[in-house]
Amino acid sequence: MMIYKKSASVELKPKLSTAINKDIIAFANGKGGTVIIGIQAKGPVTGVRDPAKVIDQIQKLVYSIKPAVSDLISYDIETVTGKKIVKIDVSKGTNSPYFLAEKGLCPAGVFIRKGSASAAAPNNVIRRLIKQTDGNVYEQMRSLNQNLTFEITTARFASHQISWNKSLMKTLKLLTEDDIYTNLGLLLSDQCEHTIKVAAFAGKTKSIFKHRREFGGPLVQQFETALAYLGTLDQTSDKFAGVTPVASRDYPREALREALLNAVVHRDYSYNSSTLISIFDDRAEFVSMGGLPRGINAKDIMLGISHSRNERLQHIFSRLGLAEAHGTGMQKIMASYQDSPIQPEVKISGNAFLLILPNINAEAISQTFSADEQAVLELLDQQEAVTLQDVSARLDQTAPAAGKIMRQLIRKDVLKVKGHGVDTKYVLKK
Repeated sequence: MMIYKKSASVELKPKLSTAINKDIIAFANGKGGTVIIGIQAKGPVTGVRDPAKVIDQIQKLVYSIKPAVSDLISYDIETVTGKKIVKIDVSKGTNSPYFLAEKGLCPAGVFIRKGSASAAAPNNVIRRLIKQTDGNVYEQMRSLNQNLTFEITTARFASHQISWNKSLMKTLKLLTEDDIYTNLGLLLSDQCEHTIKVAAFAGKTKSIFKHRREFGGPLVQQFETALAYLGTLDQTSDKFAGVTPVASRDYPREALREALLNAVVHRDYSYNSSTLISIFDDRAEFVSMGGLPRGINAKDIMLGISHSRNERLQHIFSRLGLAEAHGTGMQKIMASYQDSPIQPEVKISGNAFLLILPNINAEAISQTFSADEQAVLELLDQQEAVTLQDVSARLDQTAPAAGKIMRQLIRKDVLKVKGHGVDTKYVLKK
């Protein structure tokens, strides 16, 4: 007669309850193990009155475990001290982490074996289990957040006469065959945790903010709304062909679009940082996390060689007409600057990719602020607010002359007024 004792690989239960799922999950996520119904952890054999019924109930209970564990479980009925017990052998799973469907991929839903008990798995362990099973490709890994909705993406696909349903999500790899959302699903969901931050600065440094916005939601929406916002920041200057003025935008439209597309589609989303876009008087900087994929260097990028880090995400953007199936983005950017004396620049570290687009009207913009206006802006870089008397003293000019300079800066949308009369102060417009 086999004597069973509670251990790292054996769990004893006097009777069946829903808590058995925690032990089955823990064994499937670990090295496997055995759950026995009808024996107390520290006491006598209680036995099971109707073993066949208990097995039938267990088979129904495990349907609430994802991915499916039915193939990992075998059942046996034994007699111990004259009483029937149910023995449940759980094999080590190959698709861990297994979890309670109603709780999701979080400590409340994922369990591991700690000594002779089943315990909630911390998030770092859950991530490790996901990586061991799914590999290191972020978009293919299962999402920790399984409570996802797709209202915005559904509407976006509908505008292309594409019906958004479970079958499509599985085809696009947003959903696994076990109905588990992948990180690609997270990126296209209303709950996408990544954002794009855009900031415009006065001058060539980050000392003075002019405008800033943050864009959230599904990546498709982020791309479209951020691109529209960049269009509002893209100023127009007048150049002359002979004596005829010709409107010229600061940045080629194609360059802005491709730079943003590159930052959204090719970044490494295993980093939690936002995609950052900074607009200065002389340049626009696009910073995306992750550096370059292995095997590609900066020279390759400038030659137009492309290797997509997120192939499935790029496919979705392509399907919606937002990107081409093959990588020609950098070639388009360089072609749009072919007549410019200043060319785009790429800087790469192990953790980030920086693309710099020169402002083709930078020379004209550098003349936007006079020497006196620059002096006022430098003063405001040193203190939060200034009075007309402060400016007059700094510039060694009369109060009326200083007032004229302040009104010019207000018209240029750099300053705003606080207070009135003798209490009037000027601050930078955020």
